[in-house]
Amino acid sequence: MDSDPKAPPGFHQFEGRCPESGATCYFVVAKDGLLKEFHETGNRRKLLEAYLLPEVLREPVGIWQDLKRPGQEQAYCYAGKPSGRYIKDTTIHVPCPPKQVFVVYVSGLRLKDGQLKVVKWTWVEEAPDHPGFPIDHTSRFGLRLWPQD
Repeated sequence: MDSDPKAPPGFHQFEGRCPESGATCYFVVAKDGLLKEFHETGNRRKLLEAYLLPEVLREPVGIWQDLKRPGQEQAYCYAGKPSGRYIKDTTIHVPCPPKQVFVVYVSGLRLKDGQLKVVKWTWVEEAPDHPGFPIDHTSRFGLRLWPQD
């Protein structure tokens, strides 16, 4: 995974769409947190999915604030349709799973230099009536920030 050379120690850093303004801001994912856990447990699929993070955070189809869980009122969900996904390694790029969207969960608390921290990512079922959005997005998440109504 490519990272900004100015990333805080222990993190990969990349640009994406700021949830509040739509401008560019920085996101980080912990090398010694999630990525290390996936590596140590042999979860290659989740490691390969991490390569999709920059694309979805730069060009989301939708952004919501409030995951409707206790303590997650300030957290964000980014949803997107990446150009594809990787299998086995980063040299084999295949289409995304049909009727699925890639979601990235981001902490609402910023790091000291203002970066937003990615805390989880996964594929979920796509809303049949709203392409690119997760199924049940209106009941699963609070305020939709992007695209604006």
